[in-house]
Amino acid sequence: MVREYTFLLFIIFVTGAVYFTLTTSMPQQIVYTLTSDATLGGVYNTPGGFGGAAGGVFLGGLIYKIKHIRWQLIFAIAVQTLFTALQSICRPGQVTKPSVFQLFANAPFDWIPLACYITASLHVPQEDLGLALGLIGKFRFLGSAVGTTVFSTILSNRASGSTVSRVASAVVPLGYPAVKVSSLVSAIADDTTKLLDLSSEILSKAIEGYQFGWADTFRITWLATIPFGIIACGLVVFVRDPSPYFTNHTAVQLEKEVLGKGEKEAGLE
Repeated sequence: MVREYTFLLFIIFVTGAVYFTLTTSMPQQIVYTLTSDATLGGVYNTPGGFGGAAGGVFLGGLIYKIKHIRWQLIFAIAVQTLFTALQSICRPGQVTKPSVFQLFANAPFDWIPLACYITASLHVPQEDLGLALGLIGKFRFLGSAVGTTVFSTILSNRASGSTVSRVASAVVPLGYPAVKVSSLVSAIADDTTKLLDLSSEILSKAIEGYQFGWADTFRITWLATIPFGIIACGLVVFVRDPSPYFTNHTAVQLEKEVLGKGEKEAGLE
């Protein structure tokens, strides 16, 4: 059952790590690089939710018609990987790019696990099916825990250095003391810049540098998700395609068995 089931656990683990990193980090990227307004940030994050819902309904509903589950999984993972990684080219002030990218990156949200559930359902013995499907869901959320931990660590480790460097490059040429840059970054993060009595030019440049510092940090984080997608696509190659079982033969066989049993009990044979 390695090709029929075990590989599915690794695939759902890896894709779960990437997907839940996307859903966790995308709102942060909106806040740090686009707007601090909660309502506007929610609007910017709407395409991701729409993409996930639409992908699950339309793409998931077409799985049995398209068949070729292996190729569906490869394509879905490739789409998730590509558009998650493309978030790395988004810069502060750019709204259209992250909106479009998160729309497509979220589209395989339900498509991938549905394909895994169908594959397992048609290969795993009936007596083990409940456990098998439960483990797929469990491994997905286990992947999310590992992914969010790994990528959050990358984000936090690089954020302070990137923001300080960017803000320093923006305000020091304007005469702001280099030794005070760290405190300025902290003030921007805490929204207490009014207490520093800064000129409008220095403040605007500092905020711009702060946003670009976070953009640099998110760029590394998004690029770090690419190997996970490549690994998942490589594993899918070894999965046994359940498409040949997309027939009514099983249902017909069960119907005959039940009728045959009833005839024997009635003494008709």
